Amino acid sequence: FSNSLKTLSSNNMTLSHSINVAILSLSFGSLVNYDQQELQDLSIAALFHDIGAILLPPEILKSVSRIDDQQELLYRQHPRLGSDLLKGDKLPKEIYIPILQHHEKFDGRGYPAGLKENEITKNASIINICDTFDYLTTSIYQSNVRPPKEAVERIKFSSGKDFNPQIVDTFINLFK
Repeated sequence: FSNSLKTLSSNNMTLSHSINVAILSLSFGSLVNYDQQELQDLSIAALFHDIGAILLPPEILKSVSRIDDQQELLYRQHPRLGSDLLKGDKLPKEIYIPILQHHEKFDGRGYPAGLKENEITKNASIINICDTFDYLTTSIYQSNVRPPKEAVERIKFSSGKDFNPQIVDTFINLFK
């Protein structure tokens, strides 16, 4: 576990983004009355959701919004790389499965496995929305930053496509 923390902290952009996603995910879990163990599993999975990206060539992370098709194929490996890394560290499946699934889409268009609807764990769905919100609202990976209200509207628009509608409804309540 400590080696994974060292790996995560080796990239400031990924570390900042991961902390943001973990805080949002923890807030979500608290809102839905997760117990202490569920909150711990969710927050650890959220904190490490992009750890596999650190194992990719640095030029991919520097320009993730402008990568070519070959780089995209490499980037799409980061959920599996991260999940395998934490599975190898003997962390429980409640942590490494959401990491593996955090880019799956509710309608089945996601990656790495093209899972859909209830095939995707609840925690992966939570992390996916929090990841998207942070991506839209911070300048870590892009310069076109959106205000939180606009990011929430984009997430609402993608309900039933990218995101589980029940998770979207709860996420929106974080901002009320």
